[in-house]
Amino acid sequence: MPEDRALAEVAAALSDTRQLGCVVDHHWRVVYATDELRLVYGANELAPLALGSHLFGTEQVSASLHWRNGPNTIEINRAEFAALGGMVLANTPGGRDQLRELVHPSLRDIADELSPADPAAHSFMASGATVAREDVDAPVLAVRIRDSSGRLAGTALIAKPAAGMATLAALAAAGDQRHFERMQHVAKPASRSAAILFADLQASSPLARRLSPASYFVLGRRLVRAADQCVIDAGGLVGRHAGDGVVAFFLAENRRI
Repeated sequence: MPEDRALAEVAAALSDTRQLGCVVDHHWRVVYATDELRLVYGANELAPLALGSHLFGTEQVSASLHWRNGPNTIEINRAEFAALGGMVLANTPGGRDQLRELVHPSLRDIADELSPADPAAHSFMASGATVAREDVDAPVLAVRIRDSSGRLAGTALIAKPAAGMATLAALAAAGDQRHFERMQHVAKPASRSAAILFADLQASSPLARRLSPASYFVLGRRLVRAADQCVIDAGGLVGRHAGDGVVAFFLAENRRI
């Protein structure tokens, strides 16, 4: 955690709420990033950060170029610097000349076009950030952090998927958090010891003839959901569904995760 109390409190809150966030001090030096953010950037491995270095400095930008996901190209770093540069310039005591010396050489021309800005909060769309080799848009919120005396301590940068929170809440509510975490745990391709379960509804054809189509499909959905929950409760991974069929995987490395 950061040494500054105000920054540490914000960092702890970001971590507790599992945000995709990082914290920079009043000179825009990286002092903290949540594990959630680092796991996204590192494709389920903690991406390295150049703690203590300028967010747009040579050390941090160079580190970002080795990330699997996120702002891992010079072009994306340039776009983010252009979006946040006014705030950065406002916090640089030596002004534009000092900022040019602080940032990565590929960003220096952008510094010449910036105007100082010191809003309480600022948002922008980080376009082109890569996740799983696909370009995605990620809204980013920059919020100033001040201590009890009103002193500027730094800035919190919080990202999220482009989908609205209502949509994300609906998707999360439709699943089981334990299952989501297991899926992330095995997202990286590898050879794993596992047991595979195949099951389906016995005598489903005669049953389908006895029930109305609507009743049969309602019954099928309920049975599949019940089976999925049993798999999740037993520490398994739910596979694809085909009609009333259920597939599940039970990984030796993934017991009760």
